Amino acid sequence: MKLTFSTMSSTHAFEIWSLASRSAEAWTMFEADLAERRPDFILDTSPGDVAYYGAFTPDHFPVLARALRCHYRDVATVDVNRIFKRLAMRVCDQFLGTTAQRF
Repeated sequence: MKLTFSTMSSTHAFEIWSLASRSAEAWTMFEADLAERRPDFILDTSPGDVAYYGAFTPDHFPVLARALRCHYRDVATVDVNRIFKRLAMRVCDQFLGTTAQRF
């Protein structure tokens, strides 16, 4: 049986969700890392359920969703996974956060 978000125990699912979405410090670090490193590409492997994270799409994570919306464009799909390429200039003026202004 394939382990997915819907088939794992509620305790395990809660632990994953808590670690992934509720750690303000981790998201602050992630946002700072994006601002500092400015990666050219971001891969969204949630459509392919890579490592059983199919339930955790970018729209569940406001910092990531905002970064993709303002700084990246969906340029390709390989298999079912999406590839986002960084834009030369951001398209949102409402990107919040201290490090994001340098983004």
